[in-house]
Amino acid sequence: MGFSLVFEHLDACGVRQGKPVKASVLSSAAVLMTSRGANRILVPAPSSYEEERVAEGVASLPRERRDLVELVDKDGEIIGLIRNYLAPLRAQARKWPENAFVGFTEGFLYQLALGAKHKAGILDNSVQTVLDFVPILDFREFRGEARFRLAEICSLICTYEPAVVEHGNCRVDLPCQTATSTDVWELLNLAQFRTLLATSGKLGYLKHPTVGLRRLGTAIRTFITHPKAKPYLGLASTAANISGVSVAEKIGRMVEQVGGFFGEPFRPPFMSLGPAEMGIYRVALQSRFPDAVPPQGTILNFEHMRCGYRGVSWLNVGEEHKLEREAIDLARPKKKLLQARAALNRL
Repeated sequence: MGFSLVFEHLDACGVRQGKPVKASVLSSAAVLMTSRGANRILVPAPSSYEEERVAEGVASLPRERRDLVELVDKDGEIIGLIRNYLAPLRAQARKWPENAFVGFTEGFLYQLALGAKHKAGILDNSVQTVLDFVPILDFREFRGEARFRLAEICSLICTYEPAVVEHGNCRVDLPCQTATSTDVWELLNLAQFRTLLATSGKLGYLKHPTVGLRRLGTAIRTFITHPKAKPYLGLASTAANISGVSVAEKIGRMVEQVGGFFGEPFRPPFMSLGPAEMGIYRVALQSRFPDAVPPQGTILNFEHMRCGYRGVSWLNVGEEHKLEREAIDLARPKKKLLQARAALNRL
């Protein structure tokens, strides 16, 4: 049985006859994801630019495989929620590493929200990226609501633990089974609800019913899934029977449906590309531009766009084996995780 993976679109960047060129990596990445068992690739396209780049990648796939790719967040609603959630931190993060942490956290939370919504894994190394920052943050930079949201984010990051998958020699970050941290959608929905109450008062959410319904959904899930709720639900069913109102069965069905819909939140795993990054880069660039080479001083160079935000990642000449070492090295990420969890005490 296959599974779905969230994959933010990447371009392989190179130089051809002295001019910069770029090619979508979607086709070569799709082969990798299929080889690891994925049968659906979810690519966020919150703006027209990403949609155009994804279209180029899809066009390079065989016709029989183009239905592998599904565009998500085409209206940009989810990235908008993430950016609103991070706004208090962004306003106060004036220097490195705090401002860099907020920037990278956008990608982590965005992928996490998409993965949780679509019950999909995530093909990215963003957990390790943000984890590296947690122990070195100056928490005194954040005040008020920003400090509370920082605590929520760091707690969420620290619920992920590194592991190695032999198939394909790659590292994954898995949610801890005993984690009690709030899931990402609960954070986003409650933050939006609190903001509305703070700015518009208790009647404010009536003007924005979606926000109220999201909050209600969280409350219903908390109630339905709590063991102490069962006697009350049973009592309601019994009372319905005694009163002669034939709604007991309907109550039972409603509880089943609501309990299933608002069940335990899905916590998506993160899977890194690992050493496959090099192969994906080369295949993507040379398939489109056979005579193109990496930018001077690098052996690979990726660019990605996210609704106006541009990110670049690269490897320098001489770092050919860096990806392989990182893929099998568990000692460093485990050490970083312990350091990050210790930093939560300071926060």
